[in-house]
Amino acid sequence: QKYATDGGPLHDPCVIAYTSGTTARAKGVVVSTRQLMAETRQMAGIWGITWESTTFMPAPLAHLTGTTVGLSVPLSVGGSVALMDIWEPEAAVAIARQLGLRSERVVTDGDVRSVIVVFAQS
Repeated sequence: QKYATDGGPLHDPCVIAYTSGTTARAKGVVVSTRQLMAETRQMAGIWGITWESTTFMPAPLAHLTGTTVGLSVPLSVGGSVALMDIWEPEAAVAIARQLGLRSERVVTDGDVRSVIVVFAQS
């Protein structure tokens, strides 16, 4: 039986994500360790995130984007994370500049429209 780094089986539940999906009725979706780690490896590879990377995450960690992009991806490769507890556009741009992040490295296909607009205008 294969195990994740925490010692649990890969098929065990890891996260319960709440979504309205296509029905607009909230429901919990169980995400296994295997699923989260597969998504983590895929995102790290596609975006080229390494131990030298700093990821800027303005989404809440309770959101699945925050969980994957803000925690599991950078931490799985030993990278750094800059978190934002409240979305404030001007502060987001200032943080990104302070970290030396260029807008084209901050914005990805998975970002929310409001984040894309803020960085596109900066």
